[in-house]
Amino acid sequence: MHAELQAIFHGLEKAWNHGYRHVECESDCQSLLKLIKEGVPTTHPCALVIDLIKRFIDYPWLLLFIIHCGKIIVVQT
Repeated sequence: MHAELQAIFHGLEKAWNHGYRHVECESDCQSLLKLIKEGVPTTHPCALVIDLIKRFIDYPWLLLFIIHCGKIIVVQT
């Protein structure tokens, strides 16, 4: 889980730094989106990277999280 969160963070960072303002982030792990949207306690092992991802969500861009769980679920932030 930590590796996928790191990949999401670095992908968002790279997209922002290269000027992309309409971004789709795809995953097959719905629990990751739940952690990102709801947050975690500061003692959680992934708290730092989740906090960094949440900061990117607040940037002025169109960011879509697409979760593949047998069907496509699109969650717009």
